[in-house]
Amino acid sequence: MLSDRQLSILRAAVNRIIPPDEFPGGWEGGVGAYLSRQFQGDLRDKVEIYAPGLDALDAEAHASLGKAFDAMD
Repeated sequence: MLSDRQLSILRAAVNRIIPPDEFPGGWEGGVGAYLSRQFQGDLRDKVEIYAPGLDALDAEAHASLGKAFDAMD
C-alpha cells in the first residue's frame, strides 16, 4: 500500500489535474476513494509502480524548486 507521504503527493497530483474551485477538486470528488479501492483490487499489482513514481515526482520537485510536490502552489 502507499505510504501517507505518497498519498499526500497523489492527492496533490489529482487536485492539479482536477483543481478545486467552487466545486470539489478531484480528490474530494471521489478520485481518492476510487483509487484506494482499486489499489486494493484490480490495481493491487500496480502499487509497486505507483509508489516509486510518486517518490520520484516529489524528488524532482525538491531538486527543481526546493520544496515538496504537495507544498507547491
